[in-house]
Amino acid sequence: MKEERERMKRVLIVNLTRMGDLVQTTPVLRGLKERHPGVEISLLVNSNFADICLMMPHVDRVVPVHISTLVERIRRGALIEAYREVETLLHGLNEDTYDLVINFTHTVPTALLISLIQAEEVRGLSIDGEGFTVKRHPWIRYFFNVVPNRALNPFHLCDIYMNAAGIPPKGQGLHLHLPSEMKQWARSFLRENGVEFGSLLVGLQLGASAEDKRWPVSCFVQVADQLERVFGARILLVGSEEEEILGQEFERSAAVRPLNLIGKTRLVELAALLSCCDLFISNDTGPLHIATAVGTLCVDISVGSVRARETGPYGDGHYVIEAELPCSPCRFHSHCPRPLCKEIISPHMVMEVVKGILQQRGLLVRLPPSDRWRHVQVYRSFFDEEGLIDYRPLIPRTPKLEEILRYLYRSTWLRLINGENGGRAESDLEGVLRKIRLWHRTRGVPGDVKADLVKVRGVLYQLRGLVDGGLSRATWIAKESAKAAPNLPWIQDLGEGLEDVEAEMETLALTHSVLKPLYLFFRYGKESLTGEDLRDLAEETAQLYKEMRLHIERLLFLIEGVGRFHASKRAVAEEEGCRGLAASISLNVVGKEAMSQQ
Repeated sequence: MKEERERMKRVLIVNLTRMGDLVQTTPVLRGLKERHPGVEISLLVNSNFADICLMMPHVDRVVPVHISTLVERIRRGALIEAYREVETLLHGLNEDTYDLVINFTHTVPTALLISLIQAEEVRGLSIDGEGFTVKRHPWIRYFFNVVPNRALNPFHLCDIYMNAAGIPPKGQGLHLHLPSEMKQWARSFLRENGVEFGSLLVGLQLGASAEDKRWPVSCFVQVADQLERVFGARILLVGSEEEEILGQEFERSAAVRPLNLIGKTRLVELAALLSCCDLFISNDTGPLHIATAVGTLCVDISVGSVRARETGPYGDGHYVIEAELPCSPCRFHSHCPRPLCKEIISPHMVMEVVKGILQQRGLLVRLPPSDRWRHVQVYRSFFDEEGLIDYRPLIPRTPKLEEILRYLYRSTWLRLINGENGGRAESDLEGVLRKIRLWHRTRGVPGDVKADLVKVRGVLYQLRGLVDGGLSRATWIAKESAKAAPNLPWIQDLGEGLEDVEAEMETLALTHSVLKPLYLFFRYGKESLTGEDLRDLAEETAQLYKEMRLHIERLLFLIEGVGRFHASKRAVAEEEGCRGLAASISLNVVGKEAMSQQ
């Protein structure tokens, strides 16, 4: 560890996507500085969001890229100008060699750019020597596994990023540093605009990066009017210039007179104003993450293609209101003719959650089950014992197969990818059973779910048989190819047999969605092999098979334990009572500290 810290001197992080994604890299930046004292971190970003980097204290150098200008030049055929711009960018980046380059922009153009940067090690999507894209690092392979398997993904984007950077999550949220003069400016600005110190200030974000992720403005209006009527709240509207039309729609319909600053603030001003809010109600978008990073309590309304456990508030004690429909979440870039998710999350529901938060000083432990919440769930964010973010459901319901599989995969992926293949199986099982007892208030797994778990176990056994066959063939290829005079026809037969095995694995995975994450992770590993000769490639392939077999064995163990699960009524009640008290004490302390800082 000491040698690694001394060796890591220069790191480049590439994040050319949206502002929210950029803010969500702040745990990585802080973690790198803590793990590698003295490291110099450069950040390659879209110039549109470069201002937010001024509040990232762990960045030493910001390299802005004018993406819109570059794209426009390519679009109109000015290829020489575009080439020269990229050439100038690379010249500045390659003044010295980086110890590590991490690409968090998962596109082919950035992969090509990464391949032209001088680096000892690259993590993320890149291009190999033959021009093929490769996914460098196991957690990056897992990231590409998320989109086709969203229902079974148990990890937040921030935790995937941190693990990909080699930073064990520590239960620390997003982080932006606000200069003291900006805090003073925000308080003075609000006072000049009629928001007195001590007034309840609630911020609203009406827009989002895509229309499908926007809760209707009319619903925000109803919540805002009730907040003013019930609590005397002042309403602050924030957003980008492109969202000004949403603010105008709000003002035409609302009885409350908001302080409408949509399109009127710089990013540092936006952050300062959000830090003054008592509560921020938002769609899944950049300002939500800024509010989280400056310590403001957030309520995230999750609709459309959003899945909160992937991109929800990354911090302790925030809330998510999410639709639970068979079609939720939508596929990316889909065009739903009737987005029911936006209809079933009603203003009354949001107001009920907000009332509970405000009346209980930030602590909302549970909502009573009722028919009106049937297709909606409310979650509260917290950091678990691994330091990872998780979201506890506040409406107890009978666990579904999908939820239990997420609980299982959460522990098995961690052990597999981080190389913790031995031990901890019993403690992982107890962790899963604890969630079932505490979050679902149940003494056992329902019979239909148990029956489904038996089916899952059966297909896992089928996959294990194929894996054993593939492992045997890959091992024999490695041994035979190491000989001075290898039997080439036999190696060819083994290779053809290996192809047949992997074709059967793919068919099995495509027909049983529970296996798809396992298979895709394996396939991405095959696509990213680095061996230079047949023996190396065969040995790397055999290692991939061994890892998959270990994963299957761990899943089988956990499934067997969950299937036997039965808790006494008293045990469920006692655990709920103890944990509820602990959460109450913890949250009250946090609440008092937050109030004292304001």
